[in-house]
Amino acid sequence: MQIMIQVCANEHEGDEFKAWCLQTLGPALLSGGSTVDRLVVNLAVPTPATQPYGSGESLEGDAFDVVLQIWAPRFDTIVRSMLPIAAEFAARTRVQHVYRLTETEVVRAADLPRRGESPGIKLIRGLYFFDDLPDPAVQRLWAHHSGLAVKVHVGLVRYARHWVDSILTPGSPTIQGFSDLHFPR
Repeated sequence: MQIMIQVCANEHEGDEFKAWCLQTLGPALLSGGSTVDRLVVNLAVPTPATQPYGSGESLEGDAFDVVLQIWAPRFDTIVRSMLPIAAEFAARTRVQHVYRLTETEVVRAADLPRRGESPGIKLIRGLYFFDDLPDPAVQRLWAHHSGLAVKVHVGLVRYARHWVDSILTPGSPTIQGFSDLHFPR
């Protein structure tokens, strides 16, 4: 199972929080006999002066500093791994949106590292689908779109779809899925 946590650091503490996530949070989640299978700490970069096409379509308002992706066999494993550092994490943040996801990896370049830094730019977008479409129809449409996306996004080294199984924090946007596109430097 996968959990995604979108995080805004406390005001004017974004850079410090990013460093803390890499130096303290990441190692804490992966140590002490933890059975976390995989952890990705995505660090936000400043928004370009010119907005990309469709930039106003999702998650207006919150500019996240970090997006954590945590994979583990069970949810309680993730909770146990977070416990030793949860209070400090909460004290350093002002917004946390937490989602339980199912991932479908559409494409992955053979030379993309599985451990350590993944150089390049990653675009994670929250997706909202039409309310009148049942989930199976949305998933079929998204699977069809994936084939087109791989052709259109030239230079893509990884593309994953993350279906939102449940929203775990009250007040989080009712996103139904996340596209996750990785481009090399």
